[in-house]
Amino acid sequence: SLGSFIMQKNRILLQLSSIENQISLVSEKLYNPQLKSCEFRELSKKKKKLNKDMSKLKKRLDYIDE
Repeated sequence: SLGSFIMQKNRILLQLSSIENQISLVSEKLYNPQLKSCEFRELSKKKKKLNKDMSKLKKRLDYIDE
């Protein structure tokens, strides 16, 4: 039904904005010149995963919009 589609879409949009917030936090941390290389690696990995999650969610949104 239309109602559940809208709820699904809203849930995805909420997840997307949450992920975008996390990405910007991680990006800010990555700019820190005092980062140890292991921390940098960890954060980069986290950012990569967040971006992957974000593109999956966007694909799901496109699928719902069809």
